[in-house]
Amino acid sequence: MPTMPSKRLAIFLALVFWCLPAAAQNAPLSDFAGTYQGSGVAEGRDNVYFTVTARDLDVTIKPTGAGFDVSWTTISHGAARGQRVSRKSETVSFLASERPDVFRAAAKVEPLDGEPYYWARVAGRTLTIYAMTIAGNGAYELTSWSRTLTRTGMDLTFRRLSDGEAVRTVRGKLVRTSP
Repeated sequence: MPTMPSKRLAIFLALVFWCLPAAAQNAPLSDFAGTYQGSGVAEGRDNVYFTVTARDLDVTIKPTGAGFDVSWTTISHGAARGQRVSRKSETVSFLASERPDVFRAAAKVEPLDGEPYYWARVAGRTLTIYAMTIAGNGAYELTSWSRTLTRTGMDLTFRRLSDGEAVRTVRGKLVRTSP
C-alpha cells in the first residue's frame, strides 16, 4: 500500500503532466484580433539629446483567411520643449507558412535593395513581428515588436538592433479598445 508522501507525489506528477499540454500551446491568432491603444517609454542611444522619450501606441490586428494584417502607429514626443513630435504608421500583411505559428510577409521584397523583410511568429501568448533591413554597406538592422496578451490588452516590447548592438527599446502597455 502506498504511503501518504508517495500518494501526494503521484497526484502532483499527474497534475503537472495534465497541465503541460495546455501550457505549451500557442494562442490562436483570433485571440490577438482587435484594436489596442496605449503608451510606452523608449530608451536608446540613437537620440543625441535624450535617451528616454514617450510614445503613444496604436495597433490593429485582423486575422485573414491565411494569416493576418497588422497596422500600427507610433507617435514619438520630444523630451524637451520645442522638440518636434513625429508619427510613423505601417501596415503589413502576413500569410501562414509551412511551419505552424510562423508567418511570412505577403509582399515580396528584395532585402538587398534596403526593403525590410518581415516575418512573424506566435509563441505562447506572444505575437512577435520581425523586420530585417540590409543597409547599402551590408550592415543589418533587426527590429522586433513582441506583443503579449494580458487581461486588459497587451504588453509591447520593441527592440532595434544594428549589427547586433542594441540601439532602442520601447516598453509599453496597450488596452484593447475594440474586438
